[in-house]
Amino acid sequence: TDFVGQIFPKLNDEKVEYEFNPGPFTIALERALKNPDEKFSLVIEEINRGNAASIFGDIFQLLDRDDNGNSKYGIINVNIMDYLSKKGLKSCKTIKIPSNLYIYATMNTSDQNVYTLDTAFVRRWDKVKIKNSFKNCKFKDMSVPGMAQYTWEEFVTSINNWIAKHLEDLQVNEDKQIGAFFVKASLLAENDAEKFAYKVFDYLWSDVAKLDHGIFFNPYDTLEDLIDAYKTNGVGVFKTGIFEARAAVSAEEEENNE
Repeated sequence: TDFVGQIFPKLNDEKVEYEFNPGPFTIALERALKNPDEKFSLVIEEINRGNAASIFGDIFQLLDRDDNGNSKYGIINVNIMDYLSKKGLKSCKTIKIPSNLYIYATMNTSDQNVYTLDTAFVRRWDKVKIKNSFKNCKFKDMSVPGMAQYTWEEFVTSINNWIAKHLEDLQVNEDKQIGAFFVKASLLAENDAEKFAYKVFDYLWSDVAKLDHGIFFNPYDTLEDLIDAYKTNGVGVFKTGIFEARAAVSAEEEENNE
């Protein structure tokens, strides 16, 4: 109803009328059909936040495109057809996505408690994995609160390398790695070790290493104990080898540059 559109009651001269309220898809479709020489894009952020197949409904069938980019099969959706007719597009006997309407969607595969996209839905899209890059991260060189000897980029790279090395032990997928924008610059600027730890360590403790905390941290009974220790011991709360490996790589890169 939000994505395609829904019928709402409307008071007109003390008389209740029911009118179709178009959603983003229908509005984008109208614009694309009215302007066939222009390109239009419909962007859906975090598409797996809802049951995508259910939200698309009969629109799902339109995602099959031919070589020219037009929907292979049309559908009959009375509400959309009536709406388009009122907008001057009376020749629409069936609904199809035209070649000048592009649909883009993002999704974070590591998010839990969200809907899984079924195979029939996913295979109708071209997929691209966005690499974890610090290229546009303006705060990548800021120091990590509680571990001033490491920058945010060095911290993340070390943690992610460790995750990749222990995927089987952790029983997680590589998408559990930390993103460049997992925190905001303001959090690093505050230089509050406790606040930083609750943001980042909670994720590592409760999500990434929930089956075996010892893969990342020295023995602590609770997350609270870990964070209390971090405020005084800093990098000392981590398992030996996580950040030493990063230091060794940095030294080797520096030597090669020289």
